[in-house]
Amino acid sequence: MCLPYNFVKQSLIPSTIVIMVLGIIPLLTVVIMHKKNELFESYEYALIGAFSNFVTLLILGLFGFIGYYQKKQCMIGCYLGCLGLITVLLVIAAIALTYIAKDIDYIQCENYPGEYSDELNQLTQNAKSLFCSIDCECLVTNPNINSTYLDDNGIYYFDESEGAINYQDCPNQSSNQYTNKMKLLEETYGCSGWCNQYPIFLFSNINNGIPTSDACYYYFIKYLKYYSLKASFSYYTIALFIIVIEIFACCFCCHPDRNKGKKRMYPYIKYELAE
Repeated sequence: MCLPYNFVKQSLIPSTIVIMVLGIIPLLTVVIMHKKNELFESYEYALIGAFSNFVTLLILGLFGFIGYYQKKQCMIGCYLGCLGLITVLLVIAAIALTYIAKDIDYIQCENYPGEYSDELNQLTQNAKSLFCSIDCECLVTNPNINSTYLDDNGIYYFDESEGAINYQDCPNQSSNQYTNKMKLLEETYGCSGWCNQYPIFLFSNINNGIPTSDACYYYFIKYLKYYSLKASFSYYTIALFIIVIEIFACCFCCHPDRNKGKKRMYPYIKYELAE
């Protein structure tokens, strides 16, 4: 049983517009994620990928729009073929992200791929050595962080009237992209240390209290897992929309009522020519 031909036909032009709009979704997602949270890694590469996806779907949507409007069978065929290819690629990407989110919990801090983890781990080690040391005494005003707590954790150089509240305030130190990321992790999740937990906050403010029992790496992994699953769901959703559009397009091309008008006209034209 087929859908009514006129309904299928009238739905095709809007469907090409939907294809163009779908290309905006990944682009907006990348931009919003970056604006919302500076922890988002490889923003430039993700933005290039999302923009390329946007341009591809925009051109493809225009291609299909012209093909349906001008009734160009070749263009419609290419349009459907490209939609099928994009659907396969989206599903593959979604499956890959799902597996990444599933396996990322098992990646140890020391084995995290790339230089990102190594840089943060080295930064944390430097901060532990300098902050609250003889070269950079820390200012402690929070009563919950008393001398007993600090002494028990091997932190001896602190003062209640002057000093630094974080590693960036130490002599010859300043903020950069890595200190900003660690500061954001500490403020967001209440953690301290990268691979191993540390008893005081190093990059936000030592007076914010006592950190949680887990190092920041594990919260970072949870963050990556959350957004990997979110991106995977977006890809599955876009692929589902494209599949529905392809079904309508195939119904249009193969609908039994499509050539009825031509078949009815042919005997009439033949009769007229015979006269």
